[in-house]
Amino acid sequence: MSDDRSTASAQADQVRCGCCGQARARRRLAGLGDTPGTFICTRCALWAAGQIARSSRLGQLGRRLPHHRPRPGVLTAVPVLATTDLDRTAELYGAAGFEVTGRHDGYLVMHAGPVELHFAQDPETTPGACYLHVTDVATVRERLEATVAGSTGPLGDTDYGLREFWFTDPDGNRVRFGSPIS
Repeated sequence: MSDDRSTASAQADQVRCGCCGQARARRRLAGLGDTPGTFICTRCALWAAGQIARSSRLGQLGRRLPHHRPRPGVLTAVPVLATTDLDRTAELYGAAGFEVTGRHDGYLVMHAGPVELHFAQDPETTPGACYLHVTDVATVRERLEATVAGSTGPLGDTDYGLREFWFTDPDGNRVRFGSPIS
């Protein structure tokens, strides 16, 4: 019977997160001051803080992002793009603000802050595409054009509030770069 009481007590201490809906111990949730009786877990609070920071950097785009529901297991996605020359790839993406953080036989890992790109020198890896948000798209475009031959599209403003251009690297990877219109 004491086990039943401790189980009931533990269940009474459980509160559902107002964002993801998962039941958590009350001590692991924070109450929302403007909405009494509504709680949010740490994971969703961190997500919300990131959305606030992102919306201040990306203007209108940040307000259009879909609501995030945390899913267990998935932390991030990393594009793996094709390359035929690791040194050339390191120089090219270095001009876009990335630095080499890992190099293995036929494989290159590059970072720019929290953004990670991988490049594989493998016939099974086909050219790919990705989108990179940057702080100053015009500067990135100038650096890429000055660094390596490739196909660079025009710099243009979109109706969704970003200034963008696309770049196709010598291995056929298509990367679109964009930053908020200031």
